[in-house]
Parts: sequence; structure tokens; C-alpha cells
Amino acid sequence: TQNIEAFQIYSKGLFHWNRQTADGRQEAVKYFNEAIKLDPNFAEAFAYLADTYSLAFFYGEKIDNLAGNELAVKAKENAAKALEFNPNCTVAMTALSVIYFRESKKEEAHNLLQKALAIN
Repeated sequence: TQNIEAFQIYSKGLFHWNRQTADGRQEAVKYFNEAIKLDPNFAEAFAYLADTYSLAFFYGEKIDNLAGNELAVKAKENAAKALEFNPNCTVAMTALSVIYFRESKKEEAHNLLQKALAIN
């Protein structure tokens, strides 16, 4: 992003995402969404938002009263947006692979992880 304010808010989201706790993920979602409001083309914010939702789905957590398949849908939507803006966004690919793995789509998960590894 070229939007400094969006980047600063996104960075706060990364801080909370890096805590790797349910509370951290809850906070991260707020910051990533705020960054996206400031820059609706911010691929990395969409990607980390997708990853946050996918991890909450994987661990059986709730975010903003969303749980289970609702989290999976949000993860997929945000990963798709990230990949629309950056087709080589490995964070979005890994977020999708987590969802596919939990949905027993192991081949799709494996293929996305292989693609992400090849890129990064």
C-alpha cells in the first residue's frame, strides 16, 4: 500500500496476529479490517485477515460471533481478494490450504502449499 496510515494500522494487526492466541486473532481482525477500509486494494491486509480467520477455524475459535464454516467462508473470501490483487500472495495461499485441509481437501491443500513454497 502507498497509504501510510493503512500500513501503520496493518502493522498493529500483525503485532496481534503474531501473538498467536485467540485474543490476538480477535484484535488482529479489527486492525486488518480498518486497514482495508483505508486501502481497499491492500492485498497483504486481505491475506492476513484470511489467515486469521483460517487459524480461528482450524482451532475451533470464534471471532466476532463467527464460528465454524462462517470463519471458513470469511477466510476464503479474503484470500480470494488478496489473490486478486496479488496472484503470488503466499499468505493467502497458506490460509486457503488450512481451510482445504480441515475440509478434507488434502490434495488441494498440498498443491497450494507447494505453489507457495515455490514462490517463497
